[in-house]
Amino acid sequence: MSKSNFHLSKSKFLSGLQCKKRLWLSVHRPDLVKPASKKQEQIFQAGFEFEDIVMKRYPDSVKVDFTDLNKMVSITERLIKDGANNIFQAAFYYDNCYVISDLIRRVAENVWQLKEIKSSTSVKDVHIPDLAIQKYVLENNGLNIDDTFVIHINTDGIYPDLDSIVKIENTTLQVSAYSLGNNLQDFQDLISNNVEPLKSIGLHCDDPYECEFKDYCWKEVDKYSVFFIPHLKGQKKEKLYDSGVQRIQDVSPDYPLSENQRDYIDRILNEKIEIDVDGIKDKLSELQYPLYFFDFETTSIPIPIWNNVRPYQRIPFQWSCHVMDSNGDIKHFEYLHPKNSDPRRKLTEEMIKCIENEGSVIVYNATFERVELKKLADLFPDLSNKILSIENRIWDQLDIFKQHYKDYRFGNSNSIKVVLPVISPDLSYDDLELSSGGEADIYWFEMLNEEDEMKKEEIKNHLLKYCELDTKAMVIIHEHLKSL
Repeated sequence: MSKSNFHLSKSKFLSGLQCKKRLWLSVHRPDLVKPASKKQEQIFQAGFEFEDIVMKRYPDSVKVDFTDLNKMVSITERLIKDGANNIFQAAFYYDNCYVISDLIRRVAENVWQLKEIKSSTSVKDVHIPDLAIQKYVLENNGLNIDDTFVIHINTDGIYPDLDSIVKIENTTLQVSAYSLGNNLQDFQDLISNNVEPLKSIGLHCDDPYECEFKDYCWKEVDKYSVFFIPHLKGQKKEKLYDSGVQRIQDVSPDYPLSENQRDYIDRILNEKIEIDVDGIKDKLSELQYPLYFFDFETTSIPIPIWNNVRPYQRIPFQWSCHVMDSNGDIKHFEYLHPKNSDPRRKLTEEMIKCIENEGSVIVYNATFERVELKKLADLFPDLSNKILSIENRIWDQLDIFKQHYKDYRFGNSNSIKVVLPVISPDLSYDDLELSSGGEADIYWFEMLNEEDEMKKEEIKNHLLKYCELDTKAMVIIHEHLKSL
């Protein structure tokens, strides 16, 4: 391959495999990159933490510090010549391509193992070309790669035995069978060209990872796009789009869709609101007072920090509950675990104090709360009867919006964040500092680790306001439904 002003890297190579436009944009338009979310930053941090755990398995290892790539390559060359046996973050360059290998391990004279460290819970398809491009560059630097491995998180492991969460799988056969083909040359030619390549949007925008340029490429996509037809397989959406049928009004009447999908298209195009008042009244008649509008927030971190917790195990740390009596009077109760300890016992005890033995427990998407309550009942046998009593009285408000209440303004979603501002336009999650449940645990850990008391209190308030709005939203929706 001829020299170029542009160099490939392992990450750019994988970007090119996902989408050539993604690769080109990463080189020529990095200004379009969507900033990493707090959740993505948490995932990155987990990767670093897992790498530290793996490193402890190799006490004689040395790590190349992240710095200038050419300097890292030189340091790696010196370490190999000096006889280092285990090198983390070893850097190599060949054929206009840089790679940084998580771990190379010398097993004999100039015979090495190549190990990739991932915070995933299994070997993924994308890990194979990841290792293949590394193997190609390393072998062309004179290293004989005998075996390749993926080191990933073992969900059967349990804290405090962090070594138990490390699992190593041999990928030698898959990597050896993988062909790089002409990709290196093709990708180098691509990034050397100043013209942005044409590439249609599709499933690849999220496979194997959500592309950091998706907002740019999808900027013209709106509620009329075929990509938002509910429960239509992704391959069918992509085929429609690529064939020129990009908007729902262009879908042929003969195209095979379910009745619900046809109803969705009709509802969006004609701005219909369909409310089955009798069905809603029948559903509401199941409720028994007092009503407990209840919601959990949970964390599921990759590296557990509490005894008897597994990687990615979901742990509730906060709840909110609005209680409505038969007169319509409402009181609000809440719990947010205040310290860096396993929150489950105290959270459960406070929940039991709040939710008495009678009355319906209203949630939004009951599967989530049912699963969490059953896990708490298994964990605390002395509290299980009271916990299961709560679980047995759960009533799912979401069912009404699945079956009896359809509004074109909901689009293809009936989540509470979509339904609330339609029913109550003056309320929206967008007005909150914390507006996504997926980031609530990040705020919680920030609160726990914050030393400045004023900042700690500010983060705490963000968490309380967010969780309170979840249950307040259910109250507002309930009152709206009763008024129909």
